[in-house]
Amino acid sequence: MQATAGAIAAPYSTVRDRTWHMVDLFLQRLLAVTLLLGGVPSMVLGIGLASTNPTAWGYSREQQEASIILFGGGGLVATAAGSLLELNFRQQRRQRQKQRLQRFLHGLIRESQGSLGMIEWVTRASDRVPWPTEELKSFLKTEALLLNAEVSSDELGNIRYRFPFDPQRQDQQQQLRRLLHALIQQQQGRVSLVDWVTQASTLVPWPTADLRAFLEAEASLLEANPEVVDNNTLYYCFAPPALPTAAPPSA
Repeated sequence: MQATAGAIAAPYSTVRDRTWHMVDLFLQRLLAVTLLLGGVPSMVLGIGLASTNPTAWGYSREQQEASIILFGGGGLVATAAGSLLELNFRQQRRQRQKQRLQRFLHGLIRESQGSLGMIEWVTRASDRVPWPTEELKSFLKTEALLLNAEVSSDELGNIRYRFPFDPQRQDQQQQLRRLLHALIQQQQGRVSLVDWVTQASTLVPWPTADLRAFLEAEASLLEANPEVVDNNTLYYCFAPPALPTAAPPSA
């Protein structure tokens, strides 16, 4: 527990960590674009070579086959690798945006003492991440469900959520979230329910059911996959794109 407490007292999400992560994303995107720009034309050239008559161009059938393998095969590999890198980049960017929205939402809940309208949310959240309006609405609905918010609407149909607001509870949630992020990094993305409850219960005086529900909600947000091993121990496996690079600061 001492190591975990140290990780909470001195979060790993320093400015240097975030800077290196941004550099890593930039290099990953640059490599993906480079592979795609080189792979697609090479693959097209390979297809073109396969459809030509080698004698008309003054080279042998063996030379044609070698060129097809070089350009077509190499282009196919480069295109596939570039596509995978681009997909991974988009997943990481999406996950960071979700985490940013969640931190922003908790800040708004504090600022408004638990009362938040859908129009206000969409207006302010759209300045944070470039998501379509419907996706921002869906995000708020999901978070409101997880946080047991009450929903109401006025005569014009404007929706308003009333979140349970307890400053002490909010602070405890931030402590738990920092603990979870520290465990994810320490255990390389694989967090057991037993370990989580054991350590979290020493941090905040919550019932076991509440601690489990908190972990389930965070795992859902971070798109973690539950896994039960042979001894019936439940683990949450956080995929590499979902691993947090910054522990959410207190709002």
